[in-house]
Amino acid sequence: MLKIEPENYQALFYKANCFLFLEKIDSAEFCYKKVLNINPNYARANLNLAEVYLIKGDKQNAIKQYIDAIELFHKNNFNEEVILYSKRVLEIDPNNKISKKYLELYN
Repeated sequence: MLKIEPENYQALFYKANCFLFLEKIDSAEFCYKKVLNINPNYARANLNLAEVYLIKGDKQNAIKQYIDAIELFHKNNFNEEVILYSKRVLEIDPNNKISKKYLELYN
């Protein structure tokens, strides 16, 4: 599919998921970043890229990706996801002000 449609972000997302499953972390990271270049509003790619960063031990970039996803969820009224991933960020960084702000909005 990607040979026919190299900008097909969904096919690229599934390719990234395969790389992640196979523990080819750098390849997964590359593909998730490409997905987000094509479609910056694809929250699931942000979440999966955050997981890649956590695997790599890069908490700051993981938090950034989670926050990007949270903001997309908030914008689209996916309130449960905002709460869930705000809590996830606070597990990584208990002092994260952005996540605390979102949890205050929804509690």
